[in-house]
Amino acid sequence: MSEYSKKIRACMIRSFAQVLKPARKVMDLSIKTISERSGIPEDVLTNIENGKAQLSDTNYIALAATFDNFMSQRVLIENKENKILQKILETDYDDPTIPAYYVEHFKKIEDKPFLSKWFATFEELLFQLQKAPNEIFTDAELKVLVENYKIFIDETVLEDEDFPLFMDRIAPFLKNASDVTGNNVCVRITKDVIARIKERAQTSSEDLESLKRAMEAIMKYKSEGLIEIFDAENVEAVFDAYREKFQFILITDNRDLAVEINSSQEEQPRRSPILFASVYEAGTIALYDFDSVEQDDASESSYDDDDDEEEAEDWTDDEDVTESDDVSIPFQEGALGDFIRKAKESSSIQLDI
Repeated sequence: MSEYSKKIRACMIRSFAQVLKPARKVMDLSIKTISERSGIPEDVLTNIENGKAQLSDTNYIALAATFDNFMSQRVLIENKENKILQKILETDYDDPTIPAYYVEHFKKIEDKPFLSKWFATFEELLFQLQKAPNEIFTDAELKVLVENYKIFIDETVLEDEDFPLFMDRIAPFLKNASDVTGNNVCVRITKDVIARIKERAQTSSEDLESLKRAMEAIMKYKSEGLIEIFDAENVEAVFDAYREKFQFILITDNRDLAVEINSSQEEQPRRSPILFASVYEAGTIALYDFDSVEQDDASESSYDDDDDEEEAEDWTDDEDVTESDDVSIPFQEGALGDFIRKAKESSSIQLDI
């Protein structure tokens, strides 16, 4: 997330400003000399050293270039100035909201030139989960997942009786990431999911309990800011449009869908791989094993084989999600129609994180 990179830069600036005076003394350079080399006025440097002025991004870059040049001129000289200077200017990553794996990444390049470290924060850091198929995600791994992946689900997960348990597990991490980044970090569904739930409720008297469960889950978690409806026809369209910029995981119990999308992404090996997981007992999740002929029951599609052809057509359906003139559901008459209307009236969600 770019927000963490901004926090890393803030740590660099704060640490540099705090040790500017002792570092300058190790270099045996006066304020005047530093000013001439960096282009920063003497009074500004004095105020920064005395804590009366903040070090700006621009001035940090100017000082970093000055210090890099000073140290490069002594690279062939066997003296202790550079090591002392490097130690003094070591960044103090004192912001507890920065994930440990971000801090560790930048600590590994601590001995690099100051400008190199600065511009490294503008590179997109993709922390890909190294997780074996069928292994249950730990809470620590769920936290990393929330912080680095855009999470999408479909109706097969919404209808799963263990879905509320999954949301209970992941909710604290979603809320924490939202607080840290200032963005609404959540689980997303595309509008075709709502369309399919609506269609099944209108045309079938079967699976009413699972449809009710899905509808209630959407309303509950949407009101809590934990689920958002993404303005896209289907999840494949989202992946095609944003996969070069973001990492995604699709949580679905529809194995055929997972296999189909996974097969298509193999044609684009340079792009960040999409992860696929299914919901297991007690709200746990695990990645699919695409090399295995059979999956655990939790990985099976919630649809019968006879419905595969019809379901495939649903994924390419281009109709808008609109409220029916007559929505009548045995378990809660009119409730789904009201929800669809409210969902449609809500603002579209964009991936502008």
